[in-house]
Amino acid sequence: MQDQAFFKVFATDASAASGLQDAFANIDPSAWNCAVDAAVLHQCAPLYRERLSELGLLHCLPGEAQDRLAQIVRKTALSNLQGLHQLHELMTRLQERTPLLVLKGGYLARACYRDISLRPMRDLDVLARPGDVAMIGEVIRGLGYAQDRRFEEAWSQLHQEPAFMKRGALPVELHRRLLDNETVFGIDYDGLWARAVPAKDIPGLLYMAPEDQLIHLCLHAGYSHGLDIGLYAFNDIAMMVATSGLSWPLLVERAQEWRAERCVFLTLRMAQVLVGATVPAEVTAALRPADFSADVLDRAVAAVQHKLAEGYVPASLLAQFVVMICDRERRRALPAKVKRYLLLKREERQTWKNSPHEMNWYRQLEPLLKGVLGLVTSRAQRDQFRARLNGARLRRWMEPTR
Repeated sequence: MQDQAFFKVFATDASAASGLQDAFANIDPSAWNCAVDAAVLHQCAPLYRERLSELGLLHCLPGEAQDRLAQIVRKTALSNLQGLHQLHELMTRLQERTPLLVLKGGYLARACYRDISLRPMRDLDVLARPGDVAMIGEVIRGLGYAQDRRFEEAWSQLHQEPAFMKRGALPVELHRRLLDNETVFGIDYDGLWARAVPAKDIPGLLYMAPEDQLIHLCLHAGYSHGLDIGLYAFNDIAMMVATSGLSWPLLVERAQEWRAERCVFLTLRMAQVLVGATVPAEVTAALRPADFSADVLDRAVAAVQHKLAEGYVPASLLAQFVVMICDRERRRALPAKVKRYLLLKREERQTWKNSPHEMNWYRQLEPLLKGVLGLVTSRAQRDQFRARLNGARLRRWMEPTR
C-alpha cells in the first residue's frame, strides 16, 4: 500500500484524483510513514507534499507525517538558498575570468521548478573547460573548501574533481566532462558551450541550452547511474519538458548527433510512465530503437521502483559487487580497487575511514555476507537485487549500436 501511496501520487493526473481519494482514506498511518520514507529515499519529499496537496490528498496523512514533510520543505528551502549563495560567491571570486556551466539541481531548482523549495540539492555541480579546472580549484579552495586528494591518480580518470567540502555548505563538484566513459557517446562540447546562455542574476554563470540540458539529465539518470537513481530524476525531466520551451526537433537531432538516442528514448518513456511527463508521441517514435520492447520498459521502471536504500545495506552492497564483476568496463578497474581498499597499511586505513569519501571495504564485508543470506529469505531484498542487476544490463542496452 505504501508503494501505491507514493508512486501513484506522481503518476496520477489531477483530473483523475477523485479515484484515489477513497482508496487513500483507508491507508493506515504506518503505510503513510513508509510512503514518506520512500519520498525521502527518492529525493522528492517536497514535491510529494505538493502533489498530495494538488490532488486533495494531503489531509489523508496523519499529523506526524504532515509535520515531517513540512519540515523537509523548510530545510530544503534553506539549503537551496545556501547553495545559490555559494554559486554567487564563487562567480564573484572568479571575477569573470572564466564562465561555468551549472548542471542539474543548480539549474533546475531555479529555472524549472515553480518554487525553490521543491527540488532538493545535495551538492552543486558545475562544468568547467578542462584548461580552467586547476585555476578554478584554487579559487574554490581559497573560499575555505577542502578536498580529499588521496588516490589522486584514480580521480584523474573520472569526469570530475574530488568534491570540495566545507562545514555548513553544500559540496561543490567541479566537472571536467559530463560522463566518465565518454567514448561511448559523442558529446559536442564546443557546441554545448557555444549554445549556453547566461544566468540572469549571477554574472559568469551559464545554463546549457534546454535540449543539451535534457539530454544530459537522461544520460545522467539512465547511463551514469544505470537507473539506480531516485524518482526525482524523472520529475526533473518532466519539469524541463513542461517549462523550458525546448525545441523537440532539435532535441531529436542532437540526441542522434551525440549517439544518445537509445538512452534518451528510454528515460523519456520512463518519465511518461512514472510521473506523467508530456513528451510528444512523434518524439518517442523518432527516437525509438528497433529492438525496444515492453519488457525493456518494465524492467527499467522496476529498477527505479525498487531503488536500493543508500549506505552500507546488504542488498545494495551485494548488487554493487556483482555488477562490478559482470560489467566489463568496471571489471578492468577491480584490481586497482581491491589494492586501494584492501591492501592499505593499518594507519592509512584508519585515516581513510574518516574521509568524507569513505569507502571502507572492511566495514562492507559483514553486510555483504548478510546480503547473501537475505536474498535467500527476503523477497524485498531479492526484488531490489534483481532490479539493480537489470539496471546494469539496461545500461548496456542504452549504448549506441553503431
